Amino acid sequence: MSDLIKVADWSGAPRASVIFVHGLSGHPYDTWRRGPDDDTFWPLWLAQDVNGLAVYTLGYAAPASNWLGTAMPLQDRVGSVRARLLATPALRQGPITFVCHSLGGLIVKQLLLDLSQAKERSPEAADLLDRVRQVVFLATPHTGSWQGTMLDRLRFLAWPSSIARVLTANDSTLRSINFAYRGLADDRRAVLKHLVFYETQGTAAGMIVDEASADPGLPGDPPVSIDADHITIAKPAHRSALQYALTKDFVERNPSQPDQGTVLTTYPLPPVTFEQSSNLAPKLVRIASLLLFALIVVAGVSALWGPSSEGDVTAECGSAAQRGWSWFSSVTITGSRDCRNVVPGPNEKK
Repeated sequence: MSDLIKVADWSGAPRASVIFVHGLSGHPYDTWRRGPDDDTFWPLWLAQDVNGLAVYTLGYAAPASNWLGTAMPLQDRVGSVRARLLATPALRQGPITFVCHSLGGLIVKQLLLDLSQAKERSPEAADLLDRVRQVVFLATPHTGSWQGTMLDRLRFLAWPSSIARVLTANDSTLRSINFAYRGLADDRRAVLKHLVFYETQGTAAGMIVDEASADPGLPGDPPVSIDADHITIAKPAHRSALQYALTKDFVERNPSQPDQGTVLTTYPLPPVTFEQSSNLAPKLVRIASLLLFALIVVAGVSALWGPSSEGDVTAECGSAAQRGWSWFSSVTITGSRDCRNVVPGPNEKK
């Protein structure tokens, strides 16, 4: 399920509706603030500082790994978001701006491509597409990420979710989205504008999205570097932070409305929970497989560094049996010898 949560709005007709879209393992509130309170929740700053805005934050389940929960594939998530936006009456008037962090930018790009494909047969899709006037990308991996590649290479252990698997570097799905979106942006260049930011600092896991991947190759101003890592780029510390100041100026380009109100209403942020499958059976199967693999590795290491003499082999087999590893007795210890075929030495009893 995709939740659209209203943060604040002004009385009268909206100057614009701004929708914040978080990324992988993100949260509709915590992605956009530094602490568990609203003091650094910058979607609210934007509503307070730009008269006439209606501000929303979109929430959806997007765990990086199936160990943490399940996630829809990218295209299915886009379909869910599209249905949610079309079902929101307040979004049927005024221009729309998307502010996207990481994976959120890929979702919005595919959303606009889907709306473009559906506009001939769906007046609602055509109307929504026509009113999307601005997109802000914050560290979006337009061509993937090497961390996504590492997650995919360790897929048996890391067990990446279906939506995380498209984030590998130079993924064919991402290339297709990127090329198609460039065409859409060129066709709509007179009305659709973009603002792009990229990170310049690494996290504990390194640089998540490098400058090349964060650049969608769109016409207009070049991407803007931010002194932040992949997480803090979406958490400006104060109103003078570069990403906030430029985003505010960008959103203010939406013209004021004649019947725009002067009273700001802020809404309490409701608790957000996403129904998640326990994934219990697949987890148990995977855990059992990992344990079996670990036992096989231990057996292999024991064989590699085990004794070479017949007497030592016999001792090793006895020791293994005492440890409860008698089921490994068919495993060759040295050469073709195993615990069943060890010939006792002259001073040993059968």
